[in-house]
Order: sequence, then structure tokens, then C-alpha cells
Amino acid sequence: MQSATGATDNGAGCITALEASGYLKTLGIRPKGPSAFALWGGEEQGLIGSFHYVKNHFGDPSTM
Repeated sequence: MQSATGATDNGAGCITALEASGYLKTLGIRPKGPSAFALWGGEEQGLIGSFHYVKNHFGDPSTM
């Protein structure tokens, strides 16, 4: 079963993150620390968005 067609994968990921945050709030689940939902583009262009997020927050993955 295919969950997305390339035309809908960005939208599906965004709505999944939004729905997950809504479920946590509705159920009264409070994480022990801060939570972040990251949404970015550039997946089809060599993971540009995710690569720069990791590089800026955790270090350059190409040197790890």
C-alpha cells in the first residue's frame, strides 16, 4: 500500500505533524521537555532543508 504519491507527500507530512500535536493536547499529554515539529522543503533537491537543519543544530553530518 502506498501512503503518498510524490505530489502529496509534503502535505501529508505537514498534516500528520499538526494532527499529532492536536492529539497530544486533546489527550492532555505533556512531554517532560520541549517538543518541536520541523517542516522544510528541499527534499527532492538533495535533502537541502534537513541537511542544513542538522548542520545548524547538531554539527556537520558530513564530518561525523
